[in-house]
Amino acid sequence: MSMRFSLGGANFYKRSVLKSTRYCHERQDRVVARTRKLTHMTGHTTEEANKRSEATWTSTTTMASTGITNYASIFAPSTTAKPSTSPKDSTKDVTVPSLPDLHNPSFLDVLLPEKQSAPKSAPSAASSGAEQGAAFMAAMKEVANRQYTENSAHGFASTGSPTVDAFNGLSQATEPQDIEPLLRSSWKEDPLLTLKIIFNLRSIHEGKSEREGFYRAWGWLYRNHPRTAIANLSALVDPLIERKLKEKNKDGKADQEDDGEIIDLEEPEEKTVRGLSHGYWKDLLNLLTLASNGQLDDGTAKFTALHPERTSKQNSGGRNRNSRQQKRRPQKKSDNKTQGEIPKDPAAQQEKIAASLKRDEENAVKAKSARNAAHAESRAKVETLFKTSKPFQALYIATARLFANQLALDVETLAKIADPATEDSKRVDLSFQLSLAAKYAPSIATSHDRSTNIASAIAELLWAKGKLRIPHDASSQQLTLEKVQDLRSAYTRWVLSPIRRFLQIPEIYMSSNRWNELPYRRVASTCMQKSKSLFYKHDEPRFSKYLMDVAAGKRSISGATLLPHTLLAEALGIRNADKDLAAKADRQVIEAQWKTMVDKLRESGALDNSMALCDVSGSMGSIHGVSSNDKHVQPILPAVALSIVLSQVSRQPWANSFITFSSSPQIVKIDPDAGLVETAKNMVRADWGMNTDFNAVFTKLILPMAIQHKLPKEEMIKRLFVFSDMEFDASVMSDAGTINSGAWTTEHEKVAKAFEEAGYDVPEIVYWNLQGARGAKPVMADWEGVSVMSGFSSNMLKVFMEEGTLEEDLEEVVVEEQVEGEDGVVVVTKKEKKKITPEDVMKKALNKPSFGTLVVVD
Repeated sequence: MSMRFSLGGANFYKRSVLKSTRYCHERQDRVVARTRKLTHMTGHTTEEANKRSEATWTSTTTMASTGITNYASIFAPSTTAKPSTSPKDSTKDVTVPSLPDLHNPSFLDVLLPEKQSAPKSAPSAASSGAEQGAAFMAAMKEVANRQYTENSAHGFASTGSPTVDAFNGLSQATEPQDIEPLLRSSWKEDPLLTLKIIFNLRSIHEGKSEREGFYRAWGWLYRNHPRTAIANLSALVDPLIERKLKEKNKDGKADQEDDGEIIDLEEPEEKTVRGLSHGYWKDLLNLLTLASNGQLDDGTAKFTALHPERTSKQNSGGRNRNSRQQKRRPQKKSDNKTQGEIPKDPAAQQEKIAASLKRDEENAVKAKSARNAAHAESRAKVETLFKTSKPFQALYIATARLFANQLALDVETLAKIADPATEDSKRVDLSFQLSLAAKYAPSIATSHDRSTNIASAIAELLWAKGKLRIPHDASSQQLTLEKVQDLRSAYTRWVLSPIRRFLQIPEIYMSSNRWNELPYRRVASTCMQKSKSLFYKHDEPRFSKYLMDVAAGKRSISGATLLPHTLLAEALGIRNADKDLAAKADRQVIEAQWKTMVDKLRESGALDNSMALCDVSGSMGSIHGVSSNDKHVQPILPAVALSIVLSQVSRQPWANSFITFSSSPQIVKIDPDAGLVETAKNMVRADWGMNTDFNAVFTKLILPMAIQHKLPKEEMIKRLFVFSDMEFDASVMSDAGTINSGAWTTEHEKVAKAFEEAGYDVPEIVYWNLQGARGAKPVMADWEGVSVMSGFSSNMLKVFMEEGTLEEDLEEVVVEEQVEGEDGVVVVTKKEKKKITPEDVMKKALNKPSFGTLVVVD
């Protein structure tokens, strides 16, 4: 799916053309730089490379006379040096077991044919008289659904809707053993909605951005509905999310859109831009690796295939290099005086060196033997799965075909870019259409390929499409090892290498120690977050200059896809940034990535009349001593991070402030110019209590303030976001001062009653769960004026920010009202918008166009 965006279309046609032309020139300059670098890699001199790259970007007439043929630079070899080794030197079997349906586009129909659904049985005679005891059973069901919080407040075990339970319960904090029960119940209620919930869990841009939780949820789908699981794999990597193209003005900042209408003097120029995907290409390989190691067979299995343990010397086959330091005892000067220096024996020294070298050789042999044994074991597992598991065959073929189809398209696109006959403007347009499939495609003999030989299957498919420069033999059935090795080499030479070089994948520069050539604007969010210290270590002058340009608005930095709490954790760990230059660089990256994340979120709109309530009580954990390396995320970290984000995307006068609650509520004001690091330091200094008095926010702060200042009803805050683990304290509040022992009254109901008694409408409350699926639920799925959310991603805020408010999407309902008239009390009917419910908010989040391709087929 591609989206089209107008680069013209401003108030004045002249300004539109200038802006479009300037943008194209900027894009052309970047592609010139890429072409120049690629040409330089082929062994030409710098002067020759400059001439070639500049010639590529001259006018069409000039380009035709340069004599550059297709693939002149982009598809040239990256080096002229002859390698000392070859893939053919290896004796490992890299062939793929016989897969007759690898080349069959309808492989899913063959391997996992659709099953006809069983006819629904008619209601039994016994069920027709079930209404007699319905009231009693409904009461029993309501009582059974009651659940206390850890602090004895009233809540519910379920919201009453299995789909809402799954939507609210699945997040980064969900325990693996809780995923299957949630999905099983949700699927019974609504299969398609459940499928969307699963992909919303993964969606980086429009969901919760949770990776391994999604793998477990998809694993449940793979075990129970394999055809549906595999039929929808493409939704992870297809460009289904509309991508907004930002124009830049002269100072490097984005131009504001003109408010006037377009003057229709001429058809505005359009560019086809590749959209965004819910996941990334590596997800496909991770799922295949997990399936091949049997780690999708059980919803609670550890993902050791993705996180191999490397804690002992046996794993690496080498000696423990810390052992000397651990055994060595510091020698004091006094020891030398009393014992004297022992002369070193050269022969003994040589003997020690020889023994050490021999031990290294032996360890290397053992390590190689262990790797070969592991490879043989993995291959045996895969061969068994090919013979016994139709779902695994389908998953394997689907993964290979998705990669091969996209790589074939990208090779064709790159060939057009390299063609001298291609017009300049067309070349720019084409560069926007390249995917990142080549970046994440399995390189030969790397981790994803070692266990599955998936690179061999992809290479075979590309060979059949004529993309490997090796004549295709359609009569070939089972390929020989030598033929597969040839295809794998051609796959690297003609597909992966040229596309990766053109895309300027940062890992190319990092792995080859070419730090001073690394293009920082091409570094992805997570790579920048994890590798910033390496950039500073190896390329301090250029990296520091880049960060200065980012701060000045001359350059951009990636960060939109990061989770807010990860940046906050890093900010809390910054020390001595004023004195330590490396720490200063870390701080600059953190601040810049946070700004990018917030600015990207603002593109979706702004929050009106909204404020965050941040739970900072003892059950949430402690913000003190938090490390970005902690595997377990304490709820307080995303609570504070999301509260800061929300305050920064809210409109005035609600911007830059939120309320914390523990023993007593406090209003927190944020200095928008202070930056995240300074804000984090102020958070650590705050004195927060241990208990979770949620009710006090309303009865001790908001309502008393409104009554004291005689706040008009229409001026009351309209929406409150509660970031919490939902373990509220039990409060005592009623006319008599106590709660009837037979009543079950939640904290939300008590808050609603307090607002009603004070003459105000209760604000819409968004209960944002940061704990998981086991805690008590504060509201039911059909309650009006409330919603439930979960997860650590700020992108879920878009549900409340995007054009067309939730209320506008709701249907109108007829409301009856008793009015005092001359003839007594009369009933008046009127139409008004239905108040939102948790089900409404869930459906708005899941019914976005990007989830529209998902389909249930078994």
